[in-house]
Amino acid sequence: MAVICELLGVPLDARRDFRAWTNTLLAPAPDAAKESRRAMREMHQFLVEIIAAKRTHPTDDLLSAMIEARDTHDSLTEPELLAMAFLILFAGYDNTVNLIGNGLLALLLHPQYAQAVRDKNTLVRDVLEETLRWNPPFTLGVRRFALEDITIGGVRIPVGGRVWVSLISANRDGTHFASPASFDPHRAPAHLGFGHGIHYCLGAPLARLQGEVAITSLFHRFGRLKLTVPVTELKWVPSFHKRGLQELTVAW
Repeated sequence: MAVICELLGVPLDARRDFRAWTNTLLAPAPDAAKESRRAMREMHQFLVEIIAAKRTHPTDDLLSAMIEARDTHDSLTEPELLAMAFLILFAGYDNTVNLIGNGLLALLLHPQYAQAVRDKNTLVRDVLEETLRWNPPFTLGVRRFALEDITIGGVRIPVGGRVWVSLISANRDGTHFASPASFDPHRAPAHLGFGHGIHYCLGAPLARLQGEVAITSLFHRFGRLKLTVPVTELKWVPSFHKRGLQELTVAW
């Protein structure tokens, strides 16, 4: 979160609030609709205010550059500027957190690869790519709405119907991957962990770099980490949007 906020130029004292809003929106309690709506309103107001502040006093950060693109070059509409700031903050930190956590878990569950990471740092890149296929931090593609009645795979989708594309289902397609349920960082990288096409994740290079630095540094500093709970007792965030751990208890 510090990296994303530094990149955008979000003040230090606002980061804790932003994390709380994001957690509420990504993993709301079943009976907490009011809390989700309040978090969205507060986050929206926060972004409106910070954009206004940076419009008056621009600094050397991405958000100021986006404002200049909007005001000077007319490259963005005002709603697009707000939406882009929201997307970068909202998706930029949480998915990377879960990529690091899920990648570390994969190594703890497959100690032969953990040893290889200690011996040869470059393998961590392959571990992250396989994590993005095997246990990605985000489970669904961008929400779509049918413009007309359409039938796909024998299912009728009415005009206006909401469609979610399952990235995790595609990532474990047995017609494309041998032994899709197995974790194998030596297989050729091929996944939809960062999406595809026009909606491919704009922060993918940064996420890969953060994951590589975090996991490599962790193994260098703490050596032989071990998982201290059975895999069946791992605590996952209750969300159908994202796949991330609430906690990962280890010993070294």
